[in-house]
This record gives sequence, structure tokens and C-alpha cells, in this order.
Amino acid sequence: MRVAVVGAGRMGETHAAAWSALAPEAEVVAVVGRRGPVALEAAPAARSTDLLGVLRDPDIGIVSICTPTGTHLELTERALAAGKHVLLEKPLALTAAEGERLVELGRRSRSVLMVAHVVRFFPGSVAVRELVEQGRLGAVREARSDRLAPADGRPAWLDDEQRSGGFLLDLAVHDFDQLLLLLGPAVRVEARHGADGTAEVTVQHRGGGVGHVRAGWDLPPSFPFSTLLEVTGERGSARYAAAGGSSELVVDAGGASSRTPVDPGAPYTAQARVFLDCIRSGARPVHGDPAASLAAVRLAIAAREALASGAAVELA
Repeated sequence: MRVAVVGAGRMGETHAAAWSALAPEAEVVAVVGRRGPVALEAAPAARSTDLLGVLRDPDIGIVSICTPTGTHLELTERALAAGKHVLLEKPLALTAAEGERLVELGRRSRSVLMVAHVVRFFPGSVAVRELVEQGRLGAVREARSDRLAPADGRPAWLDDEQRSGGFLLDLAVHDFDQLLLLLGPAVRVEARHGADGTAEVTVQHRGGGVGHVRAGWDLPPSFPFSTLLEVTGERGSARYAAAGGSSELVVDAGGASSRTPVDPGAPYTAQARVFLDCIRSGARPVHGDPAASLAAVRLAIAAREALASGAAVELA
């Protein structure tokens, strides 16, 4: 499969590297930038072109969209209309209305639309999910997902909430996606500001479970990027934590406790592999399903509203 990467920033490079790791099954042949010629270090042979050139090229079957969130609807609509398969970087959309339109486009299209919720492919997250699916923890009653990042290094457009949706949408959408995956639909959201510029979000789920998210991207520059996924069930618990390049999984279940390091793996490559498999089989993605991504967007928007107002937000 020949691939075009739309967006030559950090995520464009990341997608290009993932596709390049799957060679010769996939090859990045084109890159589209916002203005002027661009290049990708991970795909030095890719030609710099514009979107129209990509859409008119019958040899390009896949488009990886790695652009600011507000552009997702237009770019995806054009790519699907041209018969391309689309791997769309999260979050799905800036608003629920745009997300609904994207879900409908994906449903009607003969091409595959998959949202790049790469945390679903992180080995530690996969390990926790498998423990839940195997029933080793019993019915899940509580889950916590944290995502904390230092203030430096992010693209300037992310600081414009009109373009990015702010940190609760752009950053914490991964964590809301994890809560929904583990606890089911959300019905009520509360949020408060943390002393360190973070947000603390509490989510009530329809099945009676409670979810917690702590997120922020303005921690001191010396603070390492850190994530946490912790699940408590009726018969046990699991905790996956990663910071500063190291990670571990702690499991307490069945009267036994274990603590093991987790190999970071290659989640972006695993994600691209699943996308290729969906194209070949004609199956719709389970992890990266646009409808599930829309639910995470709705929850992130509700959390943002709760944080701004100080009042709980009810979800239908």
C-alpha cells in the first residue's frame, strides 16, 4: 500500500516512521505540508506535494491525516470521497457536530476510516485491558487514567483552544477513551482545577462504575511525561504506570501480586498494522472505531464545560 502523510509536524513524522517500519507492505510516497515544500525524516524519498495531487493519484491508497483538529472534517471528507482509506489522528473532531458528520461519512464509505487512538495499542494498556476481558479482576468498579506533560515542546497551535480544543480534548481524550472502554457509557461529569495547573475529572458511568482522570500539559520542564492506568475490580486490581522512559505493571488478583516491567513496544506501528489488516479484510476497526472516538470527544467536551462552570454536566 502506498501512503500519503498529510501534515509534516511531529505527528506526521510519527506516522511516517510507523508506516516505514512496515515496509515493504507499506511505503510513504508523498507528504503534504501547510505551505511550501516539506520533507519527512522518516520517509526521505517521499515527494512533497499538495492534497489535490494526493487525491488524484490512483496509486495512493492510504492517507494519514496529522493536522490540527479543526481541519479533520474537511480533509477526511475529501480523502474518503476520492476513495482513499484514512487513518485520522485523534481527536476525531473539534465539536460533537463535526464528529457526528465524520462518523456518518465513515459508515457510508467503502473505504476504511480509523481514528488513531494509539493508547489502545500501548503494551501496558493492552495488558490491563486483557486482564479485564479475561475476568481476572472481576467486574470493574473504578478506573483512573492520568496524562501529565511538561510545558515545553508542543506545537504553538495547541495553545489556541479554538484550534485544538484545549488539553482536555487534545491530550486527555486518550484517558476518556480508556474510561469508556473499561466502564462503558458516561452519564455525569464533574471537574476541578488542580493546584499545579492540571484538571481533576470524575466521571459517573451508566453501569455504576466511577472513572477519574488527571491531566495537564503545563507541568515544569523538568517533569517527565507520565501516564497511569489503574483499574479496580471486585476480585483484584491492575496498575500500569509509565514515566521518564520506564514503565511497570502491578497486578493484585487471585491472592497473588506481581510487579513486572513493561516493554514500550512500537504502538504506532501496531496501530498501522491493524489499519492495514482492516483494509485487507474489509473489517471495520474495533480499536479506532469513529463512533467510540466520538463518545470520547463528547466526554472531553463535557469535562471542559464542567471545569469552566464548576458545575456537573449530565450526558444523555
